[in-house]
Amino acid sequence: MPDFAAHLGADRDMMHEALRALTGQMTFLDAKGRARSEKALGTMIREAAIAAGFKKSAHGLRKSLAAELADGGATAHQIAAWTGHETLKEVDHYTKSADRRRAVLGTEHDRNSGKHPGQGWKTSK
Repeated sequence: MPDFAAHLGADRDMMHEALRALTGQMTFLDAKGRARSEKALGTMIREAAIAAGFKKSAHGLRKSLAAELADGGATAHQIAAWTGHETLKEVDHYTKSADRRRAVLGTEHDRNSGKHPGQGWKTSK
């Protein structure tokens, strides 16, 4: 697993398990085995997220994942591959936001080592 997503290993495994369960199926079923529409899948995800203590929709969870990956150093291509976005423009703002935060705050490694982004920069007088 790439470094930018190492902290998401359990989430990735759970996603793969869910996808394996759907292999070859085009019908989404609820917990009682009733067929649900594709739109209803988003509702099911939102309800499961709320039950798990997350106050996010399926779209909100996708956005959170994209932001987590960007903060971990993932490229726009890598984020799109993980989140299913079809264009780089859709994920570009996640990488730009993460780049701005790193420019101001430094990387997690820098923060843990006591460095900051401006440390060592020379200013002219």
